Amino acid sequence: MIGSVHTEPIKINLVTTNDIHGMISPQTANFMNPQYPPTILGGAAFSKYVDELRDEVNNNGEGLLILDGGNIFQGHPLGIADGGYTMIEWMNRIGYDAMVPGSYDFISGAQNLNTLSLTANFPFLFSNLICNSCPLISNTIKPYIIREISGIKIGILGVVNSQLTELALAENLSGTDAEKEVMSIRKWVPEMKSNGAELIILLSSSGVPWNREDEYEKFRSDIINGKIDENASLNALQLAYYLEDVDFVVAGGNSKGYWLPWYDPHSHTYVMQGYGGGTEFSHIKLLVDENSHLFMGYETVVDGKASQTLLADDFQSNREDAKWIENKIEDAQYLYYSESISKSSKTQLPQSLNNNDWDFPNLNKNDSIEIITWNCEFFP
Repeated sequence: MIGSVHTEPIKINLVTTNDIHGMISPQTANFMNPQYPPTILGGAAFSKYVDELRDEVNNNGEGLLILDGGNIFQGHPLGIADGGYTMIEWMNRIGYDAMVPGSYDFISGAQNLNTLSLTANFPFLFSNLICNSCPLISNTIKPYIIREISGIKIGILGVVNSQLTELALAENLSGTDAEKEVMSIRKWVPEMKSNGAELIILLSSSGVPWNREDEYEKFRSDIINGKIDENASLNALQLAYYLEDVDFVVAGGNSKGYWLPWYDPHSHTYVMQGYGGGTEFSHIKLLVDENSHLFMGYETVVDGKASQTLLADDFQSNREDAKWIENKIEDAQYLYYSESISKSSKTQLPQSLNNNDWDFPNLNKNDSIEIITWNCEFFP
């Protein structure tokens, strides 16, 4: 009697971030405990973690893939003061493999995004791009890539939120639009497979909503009642329902995170999204059958969770990176609170203005912020 030989699956470490919004500096986590807030170390701790992980996989033969779900620089002086260049420099330091642009990545204009892509050592994936004489012409802006990792050909496809024109100003988009998600995916996945892709990962900046279980049930009800179908603009949770040929979705576009990936019972596709704002990252191991190269699922790395919060109690910072970030913040704050951020002004303001004592950047100055709003969110 000849028995089958059991082989261990091929393991590929998948590390992801999303919605960093320029927040790679240390921060106090008041949202976790307002009375005794813990410290989150940020980007310098993440870089140390990735460095150690690279050494580990080089020794044990596992693979490593690092992806980002978009919205990388808007939201903090470090990110916005130079239009995202510092964040790209940091992402190059980490060694990202790819990212998908989010709607906030257009806040300094599509031309700026194109320039950022030329600075990056990794591609910006935007398969559903509709370009009406838009400036997104860099050869580093691609529909997809195929990477061979641990002998497995992994296809990574990027899809931007198809509501892009509702989420970003027309003057910032400069003729950039986004095709409906499912339409684009069904166009590109067959090409990826014909080019050898064995495992398909989708990068989506459409976001997983809050209360995903309730939202999914409502979505299924809307399908049954004919209120929504695959031709609609879909968030990442809804999108996965239609993705039988996609193995895994890495999502960004919403800073709400979940401890574990969502598993869609209809398509058998996983969807993973972590908390944003530089507070955490996600890390799992993708499992691939050694013989068939079929995707088998995933396993967690720490405490049965995919997400890891960069708490000072659990992580250590790379000292050189911590100092680099500190210096970049000082430079950014100087630029951010200087007389001018941008190079041109559409509106000529009066020379004589009454400044108040509030420490808001670039208010009541030439070439300045014209409108400022407040957003209050309450957490349970």
